Amino acid sequence: MGQLFNRGGRLFWLHEGKLDEVTQDMLREIITKHIVTAQLMDHGTHWTCEYAPVKPSEKILRALLTGTERLLAVQRARGSNLLGRVPRA
Repeated sequence: MGQLFNRGGRLFWLHEGKLDEVTQDMLREIITKHIVTAQLMDHGTHWTCEYAPVKPSEKILRALLTGTERLLAVQRARGSNLLGRVPRA
């Protein structure tokens, strides 16, 4: 999978020996491949739990990577921005 790092206030992905700055397309790929949501499925005679990949919108990707001034202020206050959750490199 690789790891995400905060390097100089920017998000980087260490993957297969390479350190790349994360773009929107890369973040979409990372999220889609590694984050799922559990969904209860009613099959009539029984229930199952199925896992579906998360498919973030462009708005969510932008907010995770950069955000507007207002979004960043709210995220920092809540401690919820992605950059603040990864280790510093």
